[in-house]
Amino acid sequence: MKKYFFFDIDGTLTDLKTHQIVPSAKIALEKLKQAGHFVCLNTGRAHYKAEKTRKEFNFENMVCNGGNGIVLDGILKENIPLDKQGALKIIQEAKEKGIGYLVAINDSQEVYGENDLFIQQVGYRKEPTTYILDKEFDYTQVENFYKIYLALDEKGEASFQNKDQLGSLRFEKEYLMFQPDNKKGGIFKMMEILQAPIQDVVVFGDDYNDLDMFDKDLWTGVAMGNACDALKEKATYITDKNVDDAVYKAISVILFKLEGQLIKRHPEYRMEGRLLLDKMDLDKGIVRIGDKEYFLNTTEFPTIDMNNPYELTMEEMFLMGRFRADFINSTVLERHINFLYDKGNIYKIHNGNLLFHGCVPLDEQGVFDGIVVDGKSYTGREYLDYCESMVRQARTGDSDAVDFMWFLWSNILSPVTGRCIKTFERTFLDKEKNADYNNAIKEDKNHYYAQYEHERICKMILREFNLYNENAHIINGHTPVRTKEGQHPVRANGKLIVIDGGFCEGYHDATGIAGYTLIYNSHGMKIKEHHPFMSINMAINSNRDIESESQVVYVEKQRVFVKDTDNGKQIAEEINDLMNLLEVYNT
Repeated sequence: MKKYFFFDIDGTLTDLKTHQIVPSAKIALEKLKQAGHFVCLNTGRAHYKAEKTRKEFNFENMVCNGGNGIVLDGILKENIPLDKQGALKIIQEAKEKGIGYLVAINDSQEVYGENDLFIQQVGYRKEPTTYILDKEFDYTQVENFYKIYLALDEKGEASFQNKDQLGSLRFEKEYLMFQPDNKKGGIFKMMEILQAPIQDVVVFGDDYNDLDMFDKDLWTGVAMGNACDALKEKATYITDKNVDDAVYKAISVILFKLEGQLIKRHPEYRMEGRLLLDKMDLDKGIVRIGDKEYFLNTTEFPTIDMNNPYELTMEEMFLMGRFRADFINSTVLERHINFLYDKGNIYKIHNGNLLFHGCVPLDEQGVFDGIVVDGKSYTGREYLDYCESMVRQARTGDSDAVDFMWFLWSNILSPVTGRCIKTFERTFLDKEKNADYNNAIKEDKNHYYAQYEHERICKMILREFNLYNENAHIINGHTPVRTKEGQHPVRANGKLIVIDGGFCEGYHDATGIAGYTLIYNSHGMKIKEHHPFMSINMAINSNRDIESESQVVYVEKQRVFVKDTDNGKQIAEEINDLMNLLEVYNT
């Protein structure tokens, strides 16, 4: 289900010391956008000032000017000034009390005043400011007020009668700033424009000026670990400090807690070595993985009780409840899952060929491997059939089967994955302090991948699936073929064809190509190798299609007829059934 994320800037996305976006936050934002979610800044900054940040951080959408400015798809939709009557009352009282004032009457760094009293009383503002001081300036004739600055300290603020006429903030002890303070209202405006449900909003913030947009009754509020206490009290969830990759870390901790619970429920998965939260020594800043100790990149885990590290906090349970509800109630996701169940299989036998994504698990001796469930051992084809049945059961909501879906994603014995996923190591190990960091994050693969280039192994696997024909092949995906390093899609003396060349652009640098297409027809089998597609203009100007070259895998000794294919055999059976029916009808 699509979510609508609203982010404060300072102290949430950026490091307050450097004013640069936190690297992990940048990655998280890109992943959210890639996943189809709505991502939006929500800042009190004036539009002119926030616009630079919006473009720098690659945001298309923004709530600015304290909720009064709306930018959608890079276009300013509205930028409402302050309430004029409230502004006039504030300035009038300031003049009566001899308090210096400056006003912003447009969306720029320009401020206007009738004298330099403000500067005399508190000095120049620390932000870039253009001062336009004119003794003829008449504030009563101003059409729009966007901000008001009063030389009013905290003591004087208490006795200022018209303070509550407008929203106000104090970032400097010497003066008070009046500006829109309605971030929540800005969210409502944006969601109204988008015609999207309010309950799908998720807000992130850290300071007092974010209090307005935190409301547990309306949506999910995430407070950074460095947030003020008042904001934490209103938050649905509290992360670590933003400079410590707070958003990413918070979700990761929930992941590892739930994974730990699942591993403990299923000893048959043989994954006790992945229980790592309880292996952390936060006083020493290390974690023990196997027989080695590694330095952590953080020791701040505010949501982990080291006496019971795999237990979710109440806030985490609430958040996961919402995520689960969104997941199971998403109509778009439902259609996608239905398609996978209708068309997908753990493996497929087609026209004498064995097709699967990952592997048929083997041990180091090249013997079929698998798991033991309730005292029964599953290996080879029987194991893949068991995986198929568990995937189908998961669709019914069976809890053990749902757990097994995670097993298929993460386990070295999974025929879908075939490797040990090391998310914890990639998230929490210190890249600089650990000399063997690269080895620590290396994901061990099933022994299948070390042996599948041997013709003997491939023939053994094919026989396991009752495929004895000399033209039977294993057609394998999952592992991108590094063509530029000399790897070849056809292996094991022609018995294995690996056609995952990496259509995804992210693989192009590693593979040197843009994937393969396997073509099977009456003449035999061949592979098309594709060049990366650069642009339409380049394709037209160079007269070069995406296809680059073809390679023949094998040629049939005689052309294959429809009757010789799996579809042909099915058609023949249907014809036979119809003929039998006709015979019965005639008699």
